[in-house]
Amino acid sequence: NPSFETYSGVIGDGALDTFDGWAASGFGSTPQQAIPSDNALGTSTPNIAALKMPASRGKMEAIVDTGHDLNGQVLTLSYYAKALSGSCNGEVNLGFTATCTNPADCSPANASKFYGSTWNRYSQTFIMPQAAYTSSKVTPQFFANSSCDTAIDNVQLENGSTASEWKDYGAANTVFLNATRTSCEATDVGCDSWTTVQGTAAPIPAIATAVD
Repeated sequence: NPSFETYSGVIGDGALDTFDGWAASGFGSTPQQAIPSDNALGTSTPNIAALKMPASRGKMEAIVDTGHDLNGQVLTLSYYAKALSGSCNGEVNLGFTATCTNPADCSPANASKFYGSTWNRYSQTFIMPQAAYTSSKVTPQFFANSSCDTAIDNVQLENGSTASEWKDYGAANTVFLNATRTSCEATDVGCDSWTTVQGTAAPIPAIATAVD
């Protein structure tokens, strides 16, 4: 859910919204919210919602399983952000979910980014510890500013030291079932709907597993 399009609640009503794949903590009496997104940068797909983090000590994070050992790998986290009231700094990090030989290796300092009043893209590169980190999982983390409301949208995590063009991973990757591949799992990106062979009917939510 990198663009925060999947959430429970009512967009723009100022009340608590929960986002699929993301965990919130520390927001207190003014919770995280889904707000209408006016971010037209870097996306050709409908971008309806963005994440609002009210001024607080709150944090939003998501566990990402890359599917391979991250020992010594270079990862770049990129995203769009802006301040909703004036300008202020926001902080990001890439938490490590494994126990490292040297605990300090698993606790990199937060990276501070300056947010203005318009959408901009930000990126931060992280290097996984050598010979100390053998997990395939990492945790992108976004920290709210204690005195300024901020908005986050279109998060992307990728190998390498450079942020490539934003892509909606879930929309860009589709699993096609055919004579060779007859099933997929819910964890496979794109394995969540059937589309018509002919015509323009809307996709039908369904997953065909080997049991089916």
